[in-house]
Amino acid sequence: MSKKGTDAYFAPEVEAGQSRIQSDLFSLGLILLELDNLKTLNENWIDTNIKYYLFKGEEIPKEKYQIDKNSNIYKIAKICLKPWYLDRTTAGELLSQLIEMHGQPLKFVLTSMILEEQIPRQAQQIFEKINQLQKQTQSQFDEYAKFILENTNDKIKQKDFQAQFTKVEVLSNLLKSLYENKKYTNNFQILSFGSFGMVLATKKAKLDKKEIVLKIQKIEDEQHIQNEISIMQKLKEPLVVQLYDSYIIENKIGPDRYSVFELEKCSCSLDEYLDRQNKDGQFNDDDKYQIAIQIIDSVNYIHSFNIIHRDIKPENFLVYLDGKQPEIKLCDFGLSAQIPDNKDSIQAIESIGNFGYSAPEILNKQDNELKIYSKKSDSYSVGLLLAFLDNYQDLKKNAPFTFLLMTKKQLDKPFEKSKIKINKNSEIYKFINLLVVSDSGQRASLYDIVEQSDTKFLTNSKEMKQIVQKTLLVQNDKKIEQNTTIEIRSIKDLSKAQNYNIVEIYLLIGAQGAKDLGTGIAQCKNITSLTLDLESNSIGAQGAKDLGTGIAQCKNITSLTLNLRSNSIGAQGAKDLGTGIAQCKNITSLTLNLSNNSIGDEGAKDLGTGIAQCKNITSLTLDLSNNSIGDEGAKDLGTGIAQCKNITSLALYLFRNQIGDQGTSSLSSSLANCVNLSNLTLLLFENQIGDQGASGLGFALAKCTNLSNLTLYIGENQIGDQGVSGLSSALANCTNLSNLVLDLFFNQISDQGASDLGSALSNCTNLLNLRLNLRKNQIGDQGWSGLVSVLANCTNLSDLTLLLSRNQIGASNLCPALANCTNISNITLDLGENKIGDQGVSGLGNALENCTNLSNLTLYLSRNQIGDQGGLNLGSALTSCTNLSNLTLILSENQVSDQGAQGLSSALSNCTYLSNLTLYLGENQIDESESFKYDLEAISSIVVKFYYEVSKFLSSFAHQNDWVINFIYQ
Repeated sequence: MSKKGTDAYFAPEVEAGQSRIQSDLFSLGLILLELDNLKTLNENWIDTNIKYYLFKGEEIPKEKYQIDKNSNIYKIAKICLKPWYLDRTTAGELLSQLIEMHGQPLKFVLTSMILEEQIPRQAQQIFEKINQLQKQTQSQFDEYAKFILENTNDKIKQKDFQAQFTKVEVLSNLLKSLYENKKYTNNFQILSFGSFGMVLATKKAKLDKKEIVLKIQKIEDEQHIQNEISIMQKLKEPLVVQLYDSYIIENKIGPDRYSVFELEKCSCSLDEYLDRQNKDGQFNDDDKYQIAIQIIDSVNYIHSFNIIHRDIKPENFLVYLDGKQPEIKLCDFGLSAQIPDNKDSIQAIESIGNFGYSAPEILNKQDNELKIYSKKSDSYSVGLLLAFLDNYQDLKKNAPFTFLLMTKKQLDKPFEKSKIKINKNSEIYKFINLLVVSDSGQRASLYDIVEQSDTKFLTNSKEMKQIVQKTLLVQNDKKIEQNTTIEIRSIKDLSKAQNYNIVEIYLLIGAQGAKDLGTGIAQCKNITSLTLDLESNSIGAQGAKDLGTGIAQCKNITSLTLNLRSNSIGAQGAKDLGTGIAQCKNITSLTLNLSNNSIGDEGAKDLGTGIAQCKNITSLTLDLSNNSIGDEGAKDLGTGIAQCKNITSLALYLFRNQIGDQGTSSLSSSLANCVNLSNLTLLLFENQIGDQGASGLGFALAKCTNLSNLTLYIGENQIGDQGVSGLSSALANCTNLSNLVLDLFFNQISDQGASDLGSALSNCTNLLNLRLNLRKNQIGDQGWSGLVSVLANCTNLSDLTLLLSRNQIGASNLCPALANCTNISNITLDLGENKIGDQGVSGLGNALENCTNLSNLTLYLSRNQIGDQGGLNLGSALTSCTNLSNLTLILSENQVSDQGAQGLSSALSNCTYLSNLTLYLGENQIDESESFKYDLEAISSIVVKFYYEVSKFLSSFAHQNDWVINFIYQ
């Protein structure tokens, strides 16, 4: 029976030559395990050792791979990975268990191509129950949202100008999302709306039901949100409103995303407090002065961290009333910014903050002129706020507009020369006179006022200065982390990357998220190494452009890894991305995965143009597979790469691109200019490459004489003997090769091509590791003999893999050249589905006798008409391999009987150094054999995976505690 599919994912019974209905479930389990652990498992994780554990039903050891065993996907995978096929569930029952496991309301959506009548009744009932619960839950939150809105003051609701939150469906979904967090009691009260969003009052479910407020805002620019979080996390003193926690509600309310800030609850805003106190007539000059002191203190406190607020106004100060004196706290840092250490201001085109409280250097600039934001501009705004505080009754109606007109005039001493009537005899006016000065050079800073005033300021106290100094030292220590790695898995944490040189980002986002990410990356000026994994995120061309724009700002990058596989970026996205990368002139290592993106020939050309600008690249890995770049795209891409003269390591994954002979020859011709190449990997399978293309590739490789590591995958093309000969002539010049992987699977190669290849490789006398895949060609005895002649000269080989199944190889001269490879320690030979017979396998055994250093041997010899004598002779020969510790022998679907099996087992019992033995003997002529069983039983140190159909055999081995035996064979 032929096997179909990828060998690594075969179920045990398929390995033995029998496919069952349940076999696909085992393969599914492997795929689920891999998908759930993408960052842990490499692409070749399913090796012989891993199969050993899985086929025994054992868990993969931690020392091999750190599998996440707590995920629900792992639980499903375990259901599939039962070694005995009858122990596996059916696909329908698996679906039922999947629904039961994931079917909580709001958490599970069933999408299936299975017809409804094919779903088991149990699963269908569960699914219907989930839908019913979802509808009931939604209805409950709709009612709750209506209740809250009905009990909110109309004046408050009117402030939601864009009706963002006063729609029942929006508020209902928000409340549902908050409820799912189970962090709060069920009592919510709307406190206010604003351009920023909505503020809710609630209580923490834990911490003695502490009263807090939730600031909820729709995310328009995620970088602004992260900036606000970063700033508030630095400010831990009671002069500012405290941030307890923050998070993002993802994909709960249609396409919109919302940030949630858990904040300290205060009593009211400063504006509301002033209005209340003045109405009550209990507001005296001393009360005002104490508030003025706290306003100056709070802004001076943030200035000590080089943070400027940029939106000083009465609404952004809150009042906490829990004693005799009100506590004033600065809030709302959404427009705030941190000035770089080596600067005293920030410049921006846009106008930021309330115009009425803006400084002249901001307000009086034209729209297209740079505005200067500094601590001094904050100081001017504080001066205006103090005037409003000290003259509340006169200024409360039109303060912003009044201040705007005054500032526009740019008077030397605005309040002295304007017609605005304020109290100039108060203690607060002394501060106002120093702060409200049009010339920023003559304007006092808050620091100057605090340090030089006789008034007792909190930020001038010894204790506060020590606190600030200690905090600054901690923040400076964090800057040292620039030499370590930070891993970002949520865009809200992106601001943390600014203090690191090595940044790894793994996110699930869309086009808008890519824009925010690009903006955030642009702020990370210190990055020298960036890894960005956005596979399958649908960022599109615009997202790729935004990323490229952000990356272009990181001028110090030397190592860049981008995984944008399956993102629909198209040709335009590839062009814009290439333009961004071209700005990073210091890049020495670039890894770019753009497979499955439909970039076409134009995208490949523009990408090549961008790469050509990075003259310092020494290592380039480029995956453009499945992109229809064609011959023109391959040519232009090669032209760009050829400009990078310093490349020593190059990997190109260009399979399934219709590049043909012309594209292969053009690409190869360009690569010939990369004369410093020592490591080259080319994946060009499924590209309609014929003899001309293969010869062109060979011509180019002949010039790369410094190659030490070469990997070529050019299988599933139309390469015949002529093409292989052209390629082989080039390999004959690569005499420095130490590692060679050559995959010519499923082409049109016969004896002549195989012989030419062997003759050429015989010149590569420095080879240490050789892997040849010539499966599914037309190679016979003569070709095989010529091919393995390479082994006669490659006496340094330590690792050999020859894959030639499904050819026409017969019995004679199977592997005599192996006798010369006395240093070889690892051999894998796949000669399945040929015509070897007893004579051939006996010859193979004779050759292996000379491999005295052999420690690992895998032989695939299924479907080869091997009988009893062949098995006996092979087993006897292996006894000479005294260092052999791991043996896998596949002899399924041959003609071995009880007698042959007994002889084989008897011979293997003399392999005293074996620690792991795997036998595949399915589909032979073996009956239950006591002698066969006990011959093997005598070897107590062997771990046997014995595929045998007589299940009752298991009981007779129960007393052998040192054995680990699995009867999984069909």
